Amino acid sequence: MPAQAVPRRRPAQKRSTQRLGSRKRRSLWSQITWLNPLRRIRGRSAERLLALFLLAVLGVVGLFFLFSPQFAVGEVAIQGNQGLTVTEIRQAVGQTAQGNVFWINTRRIRQAVSQLPGIKQVRVHCRLPNQVAIEVADQAPQVIWQVGDVRYPVDQDYIIMRPGPTATGGRLVTIKDLDGRPVKVGDRLERWIVQAALSLATLLPPELQDFGYAQKEGVSVSSPDGWRAIFGSGEQAHEKVNALGLTLQSLRAKKERFSIIDVRAPERVAVR
Repeated sequence: MPAQAVPRRRPAQKRSTQRLGSRKRRSLWSQITWLNPLRRIRGRSAERLLALFLLAVLGVVGLFFLFSPQFAVGEVAIQGNQGLTVTEIRQAVGQTAQGNVFWINTRRIRQAVSQLPGIKQVRVHCRLPNQVAIEVADQAPQVIWQVGDVRYPVDQDYIIMRPGPTATGGRLVTIKDLDGRPVKVGDRLERWIVQAALSLATLLPPELQDFGYAQKEGVSVSSPDGWRAIFGSGEQAHEKVNALGLTLQSLRAKKERFSIIDVRAPERVAVR
């Protein structure tokens, strides 16, 4: 019998590992056309060369920002100040706001301004190309200290502030210095004087709110009728106010004339 022909097998086709419609992603290195000459260098040498080139570019840019006269501080903008003048704040800042804007130490500027009297909060930031901005918030005064015709606000730390709009209102308790001693911005009052006036103001009627202070007498209040009541300190405030009321009733009932009621010792009121 004749031999049957054996069919020939076709060679197996290799299956493509690339999906249809997809393209091979190009790296960032291959997309930079002006780096074509560097592609001839293979391996780590090209990567090192590229890294050195980028570092050099960054260094040049950094030197430009740090030493260019365009970024030298040319203006110190101050906002929010009421008790202090712009000149006083700039003098406190001094040389800390000079030089390149990128070298400015905002923390040192904030500390210098915070030490000024009457300052509650300070914010400092730099604005390109050459400005340092300082925003301040003054402390709210608690009383007014009056020497002659000048009214000084006194902040929460008992420090005398510069006369301003806050010193012209009538809502704050006013303490007149009967001795007329000169004071300056930044001086600190004795705490007990302020506390005595504030505590007595809550106990006395509205017509008895004209407070004064003298070294020999302490805190006193003047009446619209011309007489004064001497309280000394704020200790035993309730007892002193009660003694004043009883004494006034007795004097008015007897229609006696008087100019001074001394209640520093409420159990022994002195009338003159």
